[in-house]
Amino acid sequence: MTKDNLGIFDALAILDENDKPIFYIQKEITASPIGIDSLSKSHKKSLFLKKGKYIDFHTTLDSYDHWRIVGLMPQNIILNEIRPITLAILFIGLIGLLLMALFNIWISSKITYPINLVMKSFSKFENKEWPEPIEHYARDETQQLTNGVNNLFTYIQQLMNDIQQEHEENINLEFDLLQAQINPHFIHNTMNALECIALEQENEEIATTIQAMNYLFRISMSLKKNTYTVKKEFECIHHFVQIMKLRYKDRFTYESKIDQQLNSLQIPKFFITTHCGKFNFSWNTTK
Repeated sequence: MTKDNLGIFDALAILDENDKPIFYIQKEITASPIGIDSLSKSHKKSLFLKKGKYIDFHTTLDSYDHWRIVGLMPQNIILNEIRPITLAILFIGLIGLLLMALFNIWISSKITYPINLVMKSFSKFENKEWPEPIEHYARDETQQLTNGVNNLFTYIQQLMNDIQQEHEENINLEFDLLQAQINPHFIHNTMNALECIALEQENEEIATTIQAMNYLFRISMSLKKNTYTVKKEFECIHHFVQIMKLRYKDRFTYESKIDQQLNSLQIPKFFITTHCGKFNFSWNTTK
């Protein structure tokens, strides 16, 4: 065996049972001389290959069981062989990482985009600006989120419209109540003025009639209650009769009797007075 046909080995030796070299040969192209000690000792196995390091291979001889052949192969050979594979794996890994990064960006954008739309809507609402409905179409939870926010703002807007409408109705009602209070006050003042004119002209009959009408107007326009006592009802009948006397003069007589136990009984306003005018004075005009 010559130095030129060692193949992948930089050095080769035959050792006896005491690890004494019987034969030794080394390539001339080896960077540094390899001693016999490097062949006789066992090289540590490592997960990583390094330049300048060796991998030892040894086997026994068939004819001499106690002798063995030891060869040192430089790790550079393996590094040169696996370099294209390593580069390919690195390239595939980088492509995979890039694709994963792009996929993560796409997934994140699908999640963060509707969230940003929701945050913008709430920011407008905080700035007292009414947000437009969020336009987002998806088949996941983000669609439920945007639909919920749109429904929330729709409900708030409807609620505000209802409150505004109720407020306007309350204002109109207060105005109507105020106007209803002003109209009776105007009527009472007018009736009082007419009563004063009648008294100045010494017309007691007209003055009494106006006073009776003013009393009935005051009772009818009272908005506090729709009922009063029987005693109050007969007072209204008395004033009603005073008005009828102006028309029918002495063509009828009037007499009222009431059980004192019924005075405090509550009845609807003008319940008896209405029937009195409807069934008596409409046809019984004889004395």
